[in-house]
Amino acid sequence: MFIGRSFEIEQLNKLCTRPGFKFAILYGRRKVGKTALIKEFTRDKETLFYIPEEHNEYLALNSFRDMILKHFKLSSSKTQINSWEDAFRVICEEAKDKRIVVVLDEFPYLAQENPSISSIIQKVIEGRMKESQIFLIISGSSSSLMEKELLSSKGGLSGLRTAQFQIEPLNFFESAGFFPQASIIDKIKYYSTLGGMPQYLSQFNYSRNYDSNVIEFLLNKSSYLYDEPACYLKPELEDLKTAGKILSLLSTGDFNLDRLSEKNFFMCEDLVYVIKKLKGLNLISMRKSIGRSERRPWSVYRLEDNFFRFWYRFLYKNRGLIDMGMMEYLYQNKIMKELNSHVGYIFEDICLQFLKKLNSGFQLPFVFEAVGSWIGYNPLLKKPAQMDITATSGDNILIGECKWNGTAVRMNTVLSVIEKARTLKYANKFYCFFSRTGYSDEVIKFSINNPDIFLFSLSDIEKLL
Repeated sequence: MFIGRSFEIEQLNKLCTRPGFKFAILYGRRKVGKTALIKEFTRDKETLFYIPEEHNEYLALNSFRDMILKHFKLSSSKTQINSWEDAFRVICEEAKDKRIVVVLDEFPYLAQENPSISSIIQKVIEGRMKESQIFLIISGSSSSLMEKELLSSKGGLSGLRTAQFQIEPLNFFESAGFFPQASIIDKIKYYSTLGGMPQYLSQFNYSRNYDSNVIEFLLNKSSYLYDEPACYLKPELEDLKTAGKILSLLSTGDFNLDRLSEKNFFMCEDLVYVIKKLKGLNLISMRKSIGRSERRPWSVYRLEDNFFRFWYRFLYKNRGLIDMGMMEYLYQNKIMKELNSHVGYIFEDICLQFLKKLNSGFQLPFVFEAVGSWIGYNPLLKKPAQMDITATSGDNILIGECKWNGTAVRMNTVLSVIEKARTLKYANKFYCFFSRTGYSDEVIKFSINNPDIFLFSLSDIEKLL
């Protein structure tokens, strides 16, 4: 069953119904679901779907030729295809005025073996294909190569594209489609553990409970997910040791470069190089604080992938226990003790996604234009401080606090957030609170008497699923 990607499917179908040649570029991380998305889009359309599995140009061209001959029922003796130019020429001739989707998946494989392939396709489009009804889709996982070859202004194909789609991991509301019968708490725990990569989400058996899924499909040495992060990084990075240390640190929270550099096992050049590579893989990002304040806030590095965050927090340093067959011990004595801390961190992101949905539905006091968090030195408190969510527009700001612990939010928490927000320089301040376990009567009464205070529960999030 295909889940999510409604926007991308809708936009691709709109393009397909418009007459004339169309050219779309899809790019994103490996295993994010690009191929599945294209297959879902093309399932009811005449399609030439080519994936160059061979890391050899001669074999790749031969398999492409064989696919063309078979699709159009052509004789190899009468149809000469000796080059990529010949292959695309035959496609244009046979397609005539029909709408045919031509997919070149895993394009970086072709580009690595034949650096001139982009120029060849550009020449074909400008010569024959632009007069056809062909819908050309080029997809690939190497973001640097895709951006250089297809999206850069220096790349000849960039100006010929009709549309481009950066395929991101599914958000919480989309990912929940993999486990529709789970409780809202378990939905949040599953998303916090596996993130939004369809390949990872499909590994669990959701008829079982969360505990048994983690033990069987994550801590089990024979399971797909057990060593997945290391397998994912091996083709991309030589220095897996430094990458592992960086990801292990980031799995417990956000760090700025100075804090990372303080760790004496990092050489500066190694740190900068590996961070650049991890950013290129879209595993980590530099997040800038949102909100005007008395002191300039900090920018921090964040580990964006929930599954990598879980793996590097709980498995990276504990594989010795798994080697001894102590999976139950690891789960009960290490993972369970810190799971709420881990989930609480992801819960902030889920709450942010929730606010984005309310914002697009004009259900907040103002329409915010920037959203994130704020972290930095608060001169009023005379110490570093953090605000989980900050959303701004003009002289308006919405400050959010997210609580995943087992106690109701009390008045001291509300007053603490209001006090922290004094450093933010906005005329109109609004506050929203998210709580797993609800609010004290005093907080509820306070929110009723103060229209700039909003209280949200898990049931409010669940309503948008």
